[in-house]
Amino acid sequence: MKNDRLDFEGRNGLFAMQSLADTHKTWPGLAGQMVAIGSVLVALAVASGAFAAHALRPTLEPAALALWRTASDYQMSQALGLILMGLAAIAVPAPRRALLHKAGALLGAGLIGFCGSLYLLALGAPRALGMITPVGGCAMILAWSLFAVAIWPMRLMRPSKTIIQTAQQGGAVAPNWVTAKTESGSPISSATPARNQSGPNQGS
Repeated sequence: MKNDRLDFEGRNGLFAMQSLADTHKTWPGLAGQMVAIGSVLVALAVASGAFAAHALRPTLEPAALALWRTASDYQMSQALGLILMGLAAIAVPAPRRALLHKAGALLGAGLIGFCGSLYLLALGAPRALGMITPVGGCAMILAWSLFAVAIWPMRLMRPSKTIIQTAQQGGAVAPNWVTAKTESGSPISSATPARNQSGPNQGS
């Protein structure tokens, strides 16, 4: 029915009501851990770049120094990505949140394998260790693919009265900037169950 199609006004209004009820359960849970670990890795990447510029430049050959810088650059970008995944895990609905947790785990493992092997190779580790590098790279690619799967439906899914009612039963309260209304233009209060919005004259 046309009246069952809801239009949310406000940025990210699509998932606000269904996420608010259980946001406190995931922060600072796995999502918080992803943000914290990513922040630590960013700090270590900054330290790694500074260490290469001041301490390793006089001692390492240019090829080895290039490996170190590559590892440092990838560590910085992927650590920022891990923070992004952690923040996104707070906003998306629960069914998609599990995908983001898996993506974060894969990204962390890939970062360790890819960057860690490059750091060790730059310091003179056996070249056979380089076999780990592409494995870590594949893990990072898979992680970002999962991230895309988890985020992409946010632009395709439409809210329903079932979503609104489920969020309300879980104790969610929509923020002031999120309002729902039917296609006819009648507003739906976020504090009133969706099943009561069919109209004041129902049953008369």
